[in-house]
Amino acid sequence: MDKIPIPIPSSPEEVFSKSFDEAIKPPIRSGMPSDGVVRSDLIREDGTPKGNGWLGQLPMQDGSGKYATELSASSSIDGKNIFYPLIVPTLKKEHLDYLLSGGKPTPEIYKLATEHALMRIKQGKSPFKD
Repeated sequence: MDKIPIPIPSSPEEVFSKSFDEAIKPPIRSGMPSDGVVRSDLIREDGTPKGNGWLGQLPMQDGSGKYATELSASSSIDGKNIFYPLIVPTLKKEHLDYLLSGGKPTPEIYKLATEHALMRIKQGKSPFKD
């Protein structure tokens, strides 16, 4: 997979006209190119297209140069296989940093992510943001 280019501001005015996060945010890449073929890294294991997730595109801190948006997982709950993102708004910063550094999900991360997924499912919504 190609690295996502980091935009370089063309002038000081461009830098100060945006928030810091907006100024350094990499461009959002669409998974649907003009030929209609969707890249495999933009498709979840269940076949649905990935979105930007709950927290947007986050740079991995493992030296890979990749970005994460969801880090999907699945669990069997009440006899049903539930597919859900691990990167959810209820994660603590240390959990997020741990995942982005390449750490394997801990029981607490799974607990927070499944609780968030079940809350969304009970509301009739997808566990995923997009």
